Amino acid sequence: MFVIANGVASLHSLLMLSVMCFASNKYDIKGLRFIIVTALDMVTIAVLSGAATAVAFMGELARNGNSHARWNKVCDNFERYCDQGSGAMLASYIGILFFMLVNLVNIFEHGRFNAYKNPIPA
Repeated sequence: MFVIANGVASLHSLLMLSVMCFASNKYDIKGLRFIIVTALDMVTIAVLSGAATAVAFMGELARNGNSHARWNKVCDNFERYCDQGSGAMLASYIGILFFMLVNLVNIFEHGRFNAYKNPIPA
C-alpha cells in the first residue's frame, strides 16, 4: 500500500504539472482549474500521510512485536530490512513535507498574481 500510494502521488503530481504547464488558459473557467488542482493536491497529501502513518505503525509492530496477539519481533532477525524500511518511512515524511510546502507556495503565488491582475478589491 505504501509503495502504491507513493506511486499514485508521483503520477498525480506529474499529471497536474503537465496540466498547469501545457493546458491553455481558454479552458480555465474563472480560476476553477486552480481550485481543482489545489484540492486534488490536498487529497494527495492526505493519502500520502495515511500511507506513511500505516507504515509507521507496521514498523513499530515489526520492531517491538505484540505480546497480546503473540506476534514476535521481526527486526531481531531481519535488521537490515527494518533499517531500510525506516529510511523509506523517513524519506516519505520528508516528501510529504516538501509536497505541502510546494502546495503552499503555489497557493500564495497564485494569490499574489491575482492581486496584480485585478487590483480593485470586490
